[in-house]
Amino acid sequence: MLIAIDAEPANREMRTGVETAVFNLLKSLMELEAGSAARRYILFTKKALRSDWPVLPSNFQHRRLPWPSEYFWAHFRLGMALRVLKPDLTFILGNIIPFFAPGPVITVIHDIVFVDYPGLHTGRTLFAHTFALKRALQKASLIITPSQATKEAIAGHFPTFEKPITVIPWGIDHQIFRPQASDKDEQILQKFNLADKQYFLYVGRLEAKKNSQNLISAFREFKKSRPDVELVLVGDNQDQIDLSGARSLGHQSNAVTAVLYRHALAFVFPTLYEGFGLPVLEAQASGCPVICSNLAVLKEVAGAAALFVEPKDTKELIEALVKLATDGNLRQNLASRGLANAQKYTWSGTARALLETIVKVKPEMV
Repeated sequence: MLIAIDAEPANREMRTGVETAVFNLLKSLMELEAGSAARRYILFTKKALRSDWPVLPSNFQHRRLPWPSEYFWAHFRLGMALRVLKPDLTFILGNIIPFFAPGPVITVIHDIVFVDYPGLHTGRTLFAHTFALKRALQKASLIITPSQATKEAIAGHFPTFEKPITVIPWGIDHQIFRPQASDKDEQILQKFNLADKQYFLYVGRLEAKKNSQNLISAFREFKKSRPDVELVLVGDNQDQIDLSGARSLGHQSNAVTAVLYRHALAFVFPTLYEGFGLPVLEAQASGCPVICSNLAVLKEVAGAAALFVEPKDTKELIEALVKLATDGNLRQNLASRGLANAQKYTWSGTARALLETIVKVKPEMV
């Protein structure tokens, strides 16, 4: 059987949450399915595969589909290629179902933040996201979400939607995100002048959706009584957040970020919305205590291994910072429970669950 995959999200120069999830999922799927006589895969991207892709197994092929515009590659260029190819199944790792794509189609809806928080998007992007979501709900044979919370959000906003939704949690690369220090830890900490320093860590885009400004404001107040502690921010400043009082390192590689997790007092993530919350698991897998929002999705992912706060309550956030800065036993307890929780999430497990889902859609693919 022939399976076509939209691998474009995994091939972008800067991988944040969604792109990281897609890339790791495809790598694990290739390991799981390498040499399979029952299934062949074709990965479609706009440009040549980036250098960090593994060598494709014999039953995986890559096809580059050049496109002159920044927009509509998936809608038209990929759609035309799929119409010619006529695969037995198409797997869309975003939620843009191409025009002309023959069925069946499985798609992933990572989140629906633009439905819950439309004010966080411009008119054009809001229209594009809404159009893609409604088309995905209409055209997909099956939808995958990374969390039960996202599945329930879709059901809540679209109560007449009757097609199946399967929850497949994302995984963690435990070779990168681990509590054991590497030989380069000290070098990286010295590079950022963090050796022997106490700091809280935030990882993610600096934007309104992530509640970044409230975190920085809370930390400024906290720092009045603890001037020896710093707040380190990893991620691009999307909304021109006022960073005074914090240290912004910009976007960093996973290897560098893992070092920062390992040596932080705690990872602080008072986000207003998430479809899954990969940084929480990255921190837990690295042995880092976690403070995060009391969102249903983060309670689902973090389990009982985080200190949960109301994200908009600055006072509550400051109190959580004080607790983690002063209570070593609490830090150790959260770190131990978090590490145990993170072990449940692996990309190999995600890939196996995906393959089982594919088999359910096309039973003859077994």
